[in-house]
Amino acid sequence: MEQLRVAILGYGGISRSHHHAYRLLAEEGFPVRLCALCDIDPAQFDQTVSINLGESAQTASDGLHLYTSLEDMLAAEKPDVVDVCLPTYLHKEYVLRLLRAGVHVQCEKPMALSAADCDEMIRAADQAGRYLMIGQCLRFSADYLALKELLDSGRIGRPLTMRMERLSSLPRWGFEGWYHDVNRSGGCMLDLAIHDFDMARFLFGEPEKVSAIARDGITPQQWSDSRLFFPDGLVVSVNASWNESASFPFTCTFRLTAEHATVLWDGQHPLRVFPDAGEPYTLSYPARDYMAEEIRFLATCILKNCQNHKNPPSSARNTVLLANTLRESAARGGEVLRFSPD
Repeated sequence: MEQLRVAILGYGGISRSHHHAYRLLAEEGFPVRLCALCDIDPAQFDQTVSINLGESAQTASDGLHLYTSLEDMLAAEKPDVVDVCLPTYLHKEYVLRLLRAGVHVQCEKPMALSAADCDEMIRAADQAGRYLMIGQCLRFSADYLALKELLDSGRIGRPLTMRMERLSSLPRWGFEGWYHDVNRSGGCMLDLAIHDFDMARFLFGEPEKVSAIARDGITPQQWSDSRLFFPDGLVVSVNASWNESASFPFTCTFRLTAEHATVLWDGQHPLRVFPDAGEPYTLSYPARDYMAEEIRFLATCILKNCQNHKNPPSSARNTVLLANTLRESAARGGEVLRFSPD
């Protein structure tokens, strides 16, 4: 099978998780090879980085070629795919440049700051005839896929309510403090809660109405509580926070209540199911690195020339629109707004 050559653009915090995922895939012989890293700050290649997922010891080893110029890297390496791990406000600019240069692009979430920017990126991918996939990585998480399989099986009946939490201290990393500037990051709701907004859409489809309240801190809307109202009566609530203390560990959990059972995930162990009839039980499924599975999926689409039905950029665009609709609701003091993704 043909082997894809990949380069990472931006070697900050989250890129270390991507680097580790490429190493895992290489160890199993999957035909993707990370060949180069590019960052405007060469010091990034040799230092460890601490983010809310913990400290990464991954540095620029593996005999990778290192660049501080994107143009130099593209000319020398001729990668098939560039994995964009830049700050959000740079996503559109660099994704457009890469697509027009003729490479496939994987880009970290959120896709961009606005749905209009996302639309421009999608048009560029279509015009270039190249794949563009956004890193809504929980679509490849074993825990969330186990929940989807359980729901789709009908064994626990119709979902009634779901509560998701994603809690972190305020990011103290990031190039030039960009997370703290809502005009560059979109704040906690677009950067952090977007994972859960995307999962709600992935699991249940599109909500018809939404509402959110928020509390400002060092950044606007540093804490938020959102409600997504679905046509069948399902209500999903999402609590997101950059408001926790510096020593508070990153925490993500969910609890789903359905007609015949409650499903609980504590963020560390496999899902627990508490049925109305019978004893509680733990679901069994293999643990996988969701970053590696995300990369594997895009690479398979490219190598086999197949369509991306699982995580298309049009869906990532609608998740950005949903996050921004909820930000608007919070700015209006919790006003209920209709959500119209089209």
